[in-house]
Amino acid sequence: MRSSFVCSGGRREIIALLSVGFFSAFSVASAQPPTFEVAVIKPAPAVRPQRLSSVRIDKNQMTISALSLSAVIAMAYHVHPAQVIGPTWLTTTAFTFTAKLPDGASVDQVPAMLRNLLIDRFKMTVRREPREQPVYALVQGKSGAKIKEKILPPEFTLSSEDQATTVQTPMGEMKRSSGGGRGSEIVGSGMKVSVNDDGTRLQMYKVSKLAEMLSTSTDRPVIDDTGLNGDYEIVVNIPADTGGSSGSGADIELFEAVEQQLGIKVNSSKALIDAIVIDSMEKTPSGN
Repeated sequence: MRSSFVCSGGRREIIALLSVGFFSAFSVASAQPPTFEVAVIKPAPAVRPQRLSSVRIDKNQMTISALSLSAVIAMAYHVHPAQVIGPTWLTTTAFTFTAKLPDGASVDQVPAMLRNLLIDRFKMTVRREPREQPVYALVQGKSGAKIKEKILPPEFTLSSEDQATTVQTPMGEMKRSSGGGRGSEIVGSGMKVSVNDDGTRLQMYKVSKLAEMLSTSTDRPVIDDTGLNGDYEIVVNIPADTGGSSGSGADIELFEAVEQQLGIKVNSSKALIDAIVIDSMEKTPSGN
């Protein structure tokens, strides 16, 4: 079974999605996870396509602004929103969450606290089970992948450490620098994203990391079926004037760039992956 993650937003928002202070990787299993000290949940405007929702977490507070309930559930269980199975209103009903972390709590405990909050306030009952679902699968092109193997790859670094900040992202802890007039960069977890007026540059050493990155801007999970498990020099350049999404919300032009530059195709497919099945859930949370 596979599990992946997404945060909704357009391709040009990739670096913003990575740097909103989101969850680090975490373990689903946790003995008696803590709960938020105080939590306020308020209705938010209806969800719009390609909307960048703000998620910020530090050692004191979690703030989720105008995110659909399906996306919040996906964040709590570390899956793609498409892996959340439940009533359709989960995708169109949005809330803003403001919650105070208890003293001594760590960021990697936030998903468990969020799960407990959803169960408590929305009376959510949920189960995890494998289901065959639509995915995008990375496969090698007819002529094979056009990437070179890398021996002992070094860690990616920022071009400038000026005003660098540490952020928690869906892929783990990373460092971000605004770079002043040079654009923005974010590095860590075996990858680097650079954005400037010319476009976006994605760099990583693992094909599996490429799948994770693509999942941040697609309407379904992206899985790695290339069989390429080593370390490679992987670079994708996306021009600034590249258009928006196509098809079922998938960024077709980004997929084409991956195929042309890396020799790796992105195919529509089905796979047995984890699903988070919502058996029951209230539309309105209990009192704050």
